Amino acid sequence: MTKEHRIETRIDVDESARITWTDENGMQKWQRGRCVSLSRSGCQVEVAQKMPERINVMFELVARDARGQASVRYCRPHKLKYRVGLEFVSGEKLKLDLPPQPA
Repeated sequence: MTKEHRIETRIDVDESARITWTDENGMQKWQRGRCVSLSRSGCQVEVAQKMPERINVMFELVARDARGQASVRYCRPHKLKYRVGLEFVSGEKLKLDLPPQPA
């Protein structure tokens, strides 16, 4: 069993997401996906195409009208798609309506 290293409370969601980044050739790339879990400091997004790890991206959670910068922590195959872990950058945590942190 994998040990959980998260500090923030994470909730399961099913929301539309959009991720944009610039590739190594300077071309702007983007893809839509589904945000499947969310915390104030990061989220997990399911996408159709593999994404490079350790790059900075812009993300948008459409239903919450939330957007910002994030770093791709991992990209793992999941069924016929990929699960991408995003960590929000700049030290700014997303202002979300989430349950309070445990004491």
